[in-house]
Amino acid sequence: MNTKIDSWDTRLLCVVTLVLFESYLDSSEIQAVTCISEQRKDLDNYAQSASLNYETFQRKWDELHAALLELIKDIEGKAKFECTQMIHSFKLENISVNLELINRMKQTKDVSFHVQMAIQDKVVRKIHGDNQYGHEPVFTEKLKYTLVYINEPTILACKLSMPDKSVTWRHDNKKVEETETVKFVDKKCNHWLAISQAHSTDTGHYSCSCGKSSTTAFLQVLENPLKITEDLHVATKDKDVRENMDIILCCKINLHTNKVIWRHNGKEIKCDRHHASFRQQEHQLTIQNAKFEDDGKYMIDFGAVTSCTTLYIKGNLNLLLKNQLAEDLYKNWVRGALGLKYLKLGLEAFSDNIVENHHSKILTTLLSTGNTCAKCSLEFLLPLHKKEHCPKPSKCLCSKQPRKRNKCPNGGFCSKFYDLILWDHRFKDPLLTNTNIQKWSSDPWSVATCYISTPGYEDRKSAKEVDCAGLLSIFINNIFFHRSLGDVEIDGETDLFKKVHVNIQLR
Repeated sequence: MNTKIDSWDTRLLCVVTLVLFESYLDSSEIQAVTCISEQRKDLDNYAQSASLNYETFQRKWDELHAALLELIKDIEGKAKFECTQMIHSFKLENISVNLELINRMKQTKDVSFHVQMAIQDKVVRKIHGDNQYGHEPVFTEKLKYTLVYINEPTILACKLSMPDKSVTWRHDNKKVEETETVKFVDKKCNHWLAISQAHSTDTGHYSCSCGKSSTTAFLQVLENPLKITEDLHVATKDKDVRENMDIILCCKINLHTNKVIWRHNGKEIKCDRHHASFRQQEHQLTIQNAKFEDDGKYMIDFGAVTSCTTLYIKGNLNLLLKNQLAEDLYKNWVRGALGLKYLKLGLEAFSDNIVENHHSKILTTLLSTGNTCAKCSLEFLLPLHKKEHCPKPSKCLCSKQPRKRNKCPNGGFCSKFYDLILWDHRFKDPLLTNTNIQKWSSDPWSVATCYISTPGYEDRKSAKEVDCAGLLSIFINNIFFHRSLGDVEIDGETDLFKKVHVNIQLR
């Protein structure tokens, strides 16, 4: 390894970075390094021609400024603060070059030598002749770019070459007056502008002048990034939370804000039993008279920052119920209920998958007919099949006022869709009160619910929203489900699905 890496110029450092570490950099970092490398090449060109107008400088500076800030985004703590401060100071510090230095620079077109000359002549400070101002004080330590967060204190400091209390402070060319939060302090050659609580309006250019000498720097006041100081947790004294209790969830942050959203299982909480409150930097969510439905994941959302916790609601069993559960009869009921619960869980994922496949197969079959329709209704739709070929004319749409009905205007899309649903039904008797015909082309479950034998399942979106009896009904009635199960006997009369379905209805 080259141990004299500090002797390399910027272009070489960029090349080495891209060659050795490109696979470790994200696209924005690669773009930033490339930007710096290209601007380093431009320096040679502009040194050759000695032409760089202000508009070109401004455009190129903005690109370089953004590139430098991008490369320090992963630095943490004080180092990031110092890097940010330095990058801003590149543009904000006044730089004056005397004629002698300019003439010396013109003697060579090597940018590296130009940089060395600038460093040797300390162009970061204003250059004055030895006797230009006589014995007037000059600033030996200048104001520096300062970054501070809202409501935090900050001090702007500078130093004169000799003691002098007649200094003037200005903010964006307006004279600064002392207030309860802004004070001037001086001691011998040192001068300070102290701000006890910075506000966004304090952002701007600050200058301190004494006679003909002055120094200027920029103060940047930013909003303090919000941080979680205490994660979301159950603050109720009894951590063993149960139904009918009042439960308190609590989270603490480092700022004062009421811009917050509470979520339960991903959905924004809008319930009368849930009350959100905050005091200073502590936010609370009170769940009154907790129910089993309150069980789940809770999130407090401040925008860019969130915190989560999971709440488990336990049953509040009284003594009578405990005694009943000890009896064999009640045990059997509990076992039966749990059995149905786990049966439904086992059927859910499979059902969602087969419903999607069935819907996809129907759309593929109808590809030549059309691909969508939102105009037809069950009141006026006429099936595509002829009445004399209908397996159940007494219940089919083809026999219900056929003169007032018309085939789907979109190439017969809905009419053919109805026929496919009908022929896939084991008993050729789909229950249309469970469906919305205008969603057939887009919603697989609006088709699946046609195979449930009892009403009340309209607008269901997934197997999770359908109870165990409804899922079993689909397995029994939908022939496509039967085919997807493989070598499983289903006749809708004596099979296991029918037996379980009957038992559920008896319960």
